[in-house]
Amino acid sequence: MISGSVYDAANSNGIGGLLLQLQSGALFEVAFTDTNGNYSTAVTPDFWKIKPSKERLSRRAYVLPEATFQVDTTGGNVTNANIALPKGNALFYGRITDNSNNPFANVEVDASTDNNLGQTFAAKGYTDQNGYYTVVVLGDLTNYWNCNVNDAKNTAIANYVLNTANSTTNAPNQVNLQNFIALPATATISGHVQSSTNNPVTGVSLSANALIGGNNYQTLDGTTDGSGNYSLAVATGQWFVQFQTGGNDSGNLDVQGYEDLTAPHVVNIPPTNAVLNITVYPLGTPVISSLQRISQTQFGFNIDGATNVNYTVLVSTNLASTNWMNLLSFQLTTNPFPIVDTHATNSARFYRVQKN
Repeated sequence: MISGSVYDAANSNGIGGLLLQLQSGALFEVAFTDTNGNYSTAVTPDFWKIKPSKERLSRRAYVLPEATFQVDTTGGNVTNANIALPKGNALFYGRITDNSNNPFANVEVDASTDNNLGQTFAAKGYTDQNGYYTVVVLGDLTNYWNCNVNDAKNTAIANYVLNTANSTTNAPNQVNLQNFIALPATATISGHVQSSTNNPVTGVSLSANALIGGNNYQTLDGTTDGSGNYSLAVATGQWFVQFQTGGNDSGNLDVQGYEDLTAPHVVNIPPTNAVLNITVYPLGTPVISSLQRISQTQFGFNIDGATNVNYTVLVSTNLASTNWMNLLSFQLTTNPFPIVDTHATNSARFYRVQKN
């Protein structure tokens, strides 16, 4: 058995009628708190993760810490598996419509913190029949909150692209108006993702964003299939395509050991169906940029690569020759890393960088 209570972090009052989700590997279970916020449920001996449902919290004005509460029942019953929830004291609100002002009902809106403070929070809201929504958040002047439409889980807007909002901190009792205008997806950006060795890169996520009518729009994330192919639904505009990176998600390009040296990729719509094929490279692959003549004997450029990795810059005066000379070996400490060739005359010189 696992038993405990869910209570208000400010006053320790129990929160009744909450749905709890428990998971252990492939096993899944739900439980509810009683009127006093207590719960008890039978489980198998194992490690169990416990989380209140964000969907049920939205109507109670509480936000959910993203950290997962875990207990170990391999040794028997666990008691006092208690969870404290902070109550929201600030608000995002607005309306979701199409570009003809037609509302979208029962659309999910997600809010979450975007900071490096260690603990993160999340909250949800839903639109009513007229497209109006509210999402309660924390007003503590510390956490940066993002509030955007969850287009991945709403079939009503599956064929649209949604504008996004910037993150913001909130003061106690602060309200933020954020309206969303859905544009019909009338075109696609599709293509193939492969490695520098011509192998398909599968299961990586990418998306595109565009500035349209003064609003920043973003596509629904796309994922490459088993052949490395992808497709993104878009509207008319200039789109910037890039991969998802950072964090530990298995769909992140860097988690799979690659980097995109030429991102973001600019694609103009129309044409209705644009094709963008992308080649990605192993992490740490260097790239040369910002080339400039400094003087009659000096030529400079920047190198981007993996930090704390050693590289060597090679130079040659004849591409047909195999005689490349070492110009400089260094450890890249920051991106971009500036390089100056002090022996660059007016004759042709060619450069390349190799990872040591």
